[in-house]
Amino acid sequence: MDKFQLSPKQISDICNGTLLNKSDAQINKIVIDSRLDCKDALFVALKGENFDAHDFIPDVLQKNPAAILVSKEIETTTVPQIIVDDTLKALTILATFNVESFNGKIVAVTGSSGKTTTRTMIASILSVEGKTHTPEKNFNNHIGVPLTALKLDNSFDYAVFELGCSDFNEIGPLTRIVKPHVALITNVGPAHLENLKNLEGVAKAKGEIFENMPMDSVAIINIDDPHIKTIDIKNKKTVTFSMKSNADVRLIERIPTTDGQTLKISIKGETLTINLQLPGIYNALDAVGASACAYALNIASKSIITGLESVIPPEGRLKIINKDNFTLIDDTYNANPSSMGAALDVLKELDKPESSIAVLGDMLELGSESEKAHFELGKKAGMLNLKAIIVKGSFKDEVIKGASFAGMNKDSLFLAQNSDEILNFLSKILKNGDSLLIKGSRGMKMDEIVTRILKTF
Repeated sequence: MDKFQLSPKQISDICNGTLLNKSDAQINKIVIDSRLDCKDALFVALKGENFDAHDFIPDVLQKNPAAILVSKEIETTTVPQIIVDDTLKALTILATFNVESFNGKIVAVTGSSGKTTTRTMIASILSVEGKTHTPEKNFNNHIGVPLTALKLDNSFDYAVFELGCSDFNEIGPLTRIVKPHVALITNVGPAHLENLKNLEGVAKAKGEIFENMPMDSVAIINIDDPHIKTIDIKNKKTVTFSMKSNADVRLIERIPTTDGQTLKISIKGETLTINLQLPGIYNALDAVGASACAYALNIASKSIITGLESVIPPEGRLKIINKDNFTLIDDTYNANPSSMGAALDVLKELDKPESSIAVLGDMLELGSESEKAHFELGKKAGMLNLKAIIVKGSFKDEVIKGASFAGMNKDSLFLAQNSDEILNFLSKILKNGDSLLIKGSRGMKMDEIVTRILKTF
């Protein structure tokens, strides 16, 4: 459709609901948060494990919504109400209907790490060629993806979706909503192992994107990842990419620089030189994957270069902050073993070991693999022979054990109980010219430590 604009009756018909209090109002926005502006909107009352938006309907009705979508009748109101069995399912049906009316091209990205960065890169490339729709914030779950899809209209030429999961049978339904013309799995790594158990489980969960995408779509295959190569793509067309092997799109050279890196990427024999503002080999891999998606959509090489060079580091994702007396790498958005390793590699590239400090928090949601993963993290960090490692969290002892096993001097290892202790340690060891990496899972609130460091030092 040119723009999302439906009457309560049309929405009721699409969702197979029951409409009470008919109205000719035209609805062009959907709201799920009662605290937001609900005027002339369709308010969808979602239920979760710890909340029920039906409890806030009285507040919503005071804000003059055009209609409400509910799973039980709300008495004493003349506002149109569409009654369905499951409001989340109805939201999904509406989103699917909206996507089916879109005339442009859609790209979907999933993976254990690098999803948001790759999605940002793809969107930047496509924006050079046409108007591109992307999620607000990190809308990549069973609620965020439908909400993103419902803001799609035919004023856009392209749309890029990010699909996340923490369990099986989550990527598949999201893929069926967005119906991508091009789909990419960035990588398969040890993330969300509490539910997915092992790398084979992660590959199966991520592989749902290829299984559920339309038959005439293009699957973008990272042939360097052995687990991705095992995923059944159901005879769909493919474009391959690689950091080290022959592929349709291949990285042929990478030169780290003080403000990012210079990449040479071969696309079917044509070499593109790109000055990327994001550091590290994983960002290079994301750029190659984004280039493969662009190639699948027949995007001009010049647009690929311009788009990638326009990408700036997002907050908390390997963002290098150059202070007068030290350099800080803010990679606090989230953490798993793969991204931790990538961040340590960036620290290694950025400075000499004797001037490098790593401040590390727990990697969450690793289940039975947690102790082993944190030991391995400590071992990798310890092998870099850094100036210091400061750790906090439930698995800090395992990190220290791993670093000690790798031969790191115990006088360079610091256990912190809280942020205050981290700042206290840094006040004693941080010197002019040092480089400082801050990283941990989102639940560890490492971003707050970055804020305090920038204010204190």
